[in-house]
Amino acid sequence: MEAHTADAGAESAHGLGVLRGVVRLYAGREELCAQRESGNLVCFGELAPDKAAIDAAGGARLVGFGTRLCFLRDDNRTVRCYRNYQDDLADGMGQDAQESRVQREVRLTDPPAQLLPGVSNTCARLENGVVECWGGGFHWPVPEPRDPRVPFRMALPSKALEISGVRAHVCAVLEDRRVSCWGANDVGNAIPGGPRGIPTPRIVKGVADVASLSVGTLHSCALKRDGTVWCWGWPMRLQSDGGALRHFPPYHVEGLAGVLEISSTETGFCARTAEGVYCLGRNGAGEVGDGTTTPREEPTRVRSLDGRDVVQLASGMGFHCALMRDTTVRCWGANKGHWFGSNTDMHAEPAAVHE
Repeated sequence: MEAHTADAGAESAHGLGVLRGVVRLYAGREELCAQRESGNLVCFGELAPDKAAIDAAGGARLVGFGTRLCFLRDDNRTVRCYRNYQDDLADGMGQDAQESRVQREVRLTDPPAQLLPGVSNTCARLENGVVECWGGGFHWPVPEPRDPRVPFRMALPSKALEISGVRAHVCAVLEDRRVSCWGANDVGNAIPGGPRGIPTPRIVKGVADVASLSVGTLHSCALKRDGTVWCWGWPMRLQSDGGALRHFPPYHVEGLAGVLEISSTETGFCARTAEGVYCLGRNGAGEVGDGTTTPREEPTRVRSLDGRDVVQLASGMGFHCALMRDTTVRCWGANKGHWFGSNTDMHAEPAAVHE
């Protein structure tokens, strides 16, 4: 296990104790960053941000973490990003792996309220509801000629209340509580029935009164204000053909009610209720959390988690984590960096994260 901390300033050895004092979680592809009450970060995983990045982000008013760590500078307009995955970073210049920690900065037109780092691009939802994106390797057409270091405005039909995306498509909750998506659409994960690429934001038909979103690699899910969950794309219905799913409209995920939060991996999602946490998906690394690696098409309760004790979920590639009310963190699923539980590559039920 590797833990990089802003306050300790050094790597931590496995077994120093249970991680405590956490107030927020940020999940990357195979990494996790936890924000302490002080505002400083501690990060885990083989490709976790290094000390320089974590030190720089410590105490920032706004942080975003995915395939890179991004944070808002003190001027409330400038966003700095440090890459932690082999991608094009914020400037689309294709830096090689040896330069993976190099920082990039962009300046937004207005203060952001949310940062969403993708694989080769980054988007920001501004406080005024505008969404701006920048970078290289987009899976949708962008204004040309274009400097990849300069953010451009997405043509949303109205203000965005939230954005969600993990790889090649992005969705937004609009102020009228409808959903608009764009990007790669191979299996109808952005717009059911649409072409394989969605160049500009479109409204998702059949979804309304949405409270929040959680987007996976090939699926999107919406939590409605009545506590129900609706999804579209693949692989929510595990036995179906992906090509056929591209035309399936959003469907109600049965077996879930009173949902407070949803959080997606690349092949499934978890839902938090007052009673517990329920997950479904491929479950190849035990990310459903029921002690097995059996695929689950229906929501299955995660072992040993009381919903009243969980305050936030965060999900990466094949793993989920829960921030507990006592400020500790428990994770399950893929564990390549051996940063939770024992020194094994997976945990099929929740285990504590140690420093």
